[in-house]
Amino acid sequence: MDNLHNRFQKFQKTIWFNIFCYFWTGFFLSWHLLQFL
Repeated sequence: MDNLHNRFQKFQKTIWFNIFCYFWTGFFLSWHLLQFL
């Protein structure tokens, strides 16, 4: 049970990390595109 909980916490961390990377990349790309316009 403890192992499953540990795995779930790691899984949640990776989900938040992916969401953060996704938003950061989108923000960075849109900012770059606005610079060129």
